[in-house]
Amino acid sequence: MGSKDDVLLVEEVVVIHPRHARVDSQQNQGQEGAGAANTGAGATNNATNVASDKSVAIEHSGSQAEVAADLWANFERERLARQANRESEAQELGKRQQYFSQGVLIYECTVVNGREEGECRAYYPSGELKYVCHKKQGKMQGLAQHYLENGTLCEEIYFANDQREGVAKEYYPSGVVKEEIPYYNGKEEGVARSYFFTGTLKAEIPFKRGKVEGLIRRYFPDGKTVFEECEQYDGKWQGPHLLYHDNGQLQVVSTMVDSKLHGPVMEFARDGTLLHELTFMRGEPHGIEKTYYDAGPLFLASTFVRGRKEGIENCFNAKGELLFSVSYRQGQILMGQIGLAARDARLKLQLSMKLSGEELRAWSEKKQAPLGVQLAPWTPSDVLMPV
Repeated sequence: MGSKDDVLLVEEVVVIHPRHARVDSQQNQGQEGAGAANTGAGATNNATNVASDKSVAIEHSGSQAEVAADLWANFERERLARQANRESEAQELGKRQQYFSQGVLIYECTVVNGREEGECRAYYPSGELKYVCHKKQGKMQGLAQHYLENGTLCEEIYFANDQREGVAKEYYPSGVVKEEIPYYNGKEEGVARSYFFTGTLKAEIPFKRGKVEGLIRRYFPDGKTVFEECEQYDGKWQGPHLLYHDNGQLQVVSTMVDSKLHGPVMEFARDGTLLHELTFMRGEPHGIEKTYYDAGPLFLASTFVRGRKEGIENCFNAKGELLFSVSYRQGQILMGQIGLAARDARLKLQLSMKLSGEELRAWSEKKQAPLGVQLAPWTPSDVLMPV
């Protein structure tokens, strides 16, 4: 049906939506009242429009809003009657047809003994084909195809007795397969595969009775190198969860229990060097955490108890010299101490603006602060951002 705000011409009579008519009626009433006050008397004029078979007579004894409402209702009844007649004629011919309010065909199929049979088609308001399917005794059977409005095939699905059966395919606008999902008795069953727009394999996801179950693999754009491996059962992540670099080297190794990290988690560089390790218990850090420099030496060592830092945390430079130590209790800093290596680094930073290169090297070798130079007092910010 068209917009209710439209102005429609029916048999030479302008039909205005009641909402517009009510506004006009109120304005007219205000003007008539003002005229009556000025003249002191009102005159009533009855006008009758006499029309032929192609005209409509409207007696202006009621309000304009009521007349417009009646005309709109008559127009709707006539439109629905015309549509019902078209559909009735189609059924007499063994066809079922449905239309948009503009009179454009939206759906058509053949009817045998009151049931849809054979090829059925649906259309966009533009008239372009939207999808085509096949039915037997009213139930979907065989291949169904869904199209974009520009005519590009975007989906293919097979049916058996109104249920999805076999491999359903979804396509990119370019025509390359985007996704393949196997069905059995209307539910996903088997390994579903998705693809990059280039056509290379993107992911493999196993299904069982409509649910994801088993080992999931995701790939880099080359379609061969595995990016991720994990397992899911009953809607929860379980077992090993592995991430890889694009050269095939492991990047992250972890274990999931009921979708929560549990056990050691390790992170590696592209060359296999260990960068970070931390133990989890039911999703919370619990145990020793170690972070390493790219070259391998230990950078930071901490201890967690049920998600909070506890005890001593030490930070080292690449030579293994202590930069600072911090004491924690239930995640809160109690006290900290700057190591000799950090003190030396801070002195170098402070003196570099005052001493020449030779003086600085001499001081560095002796590791003695020049006379009159003192370190700034230690603050917790030194722990978070050591020099």
